[in-house]
Amino acid sequence: MKGYRTIIWNGLNAMVLGMESVMNMAGTGYTIPESYMPLWMGVFAVVNIVLRFKTTTPVGKSDV
Repeated sequence: MKGYRTIIWNGLNAMVLGMESVMNMAGTGYTIPESYMPLWMGVFAVVNIVLRFKTTTPVGKSDV
């Protein structure tokens, strides 16, 4: 799965934040407590930076 880790990570984050919006609009509560949102966004950014440095080829390409 060379090159797909960043896409998977961003997709998972989009799903979590999408559910956050849906649950907030429905009034059923939050998936991520508001006080933890800055931490979540910080972790999201750091993981993206790490994955960017680890990725050396375009999505779907292989070094071999």
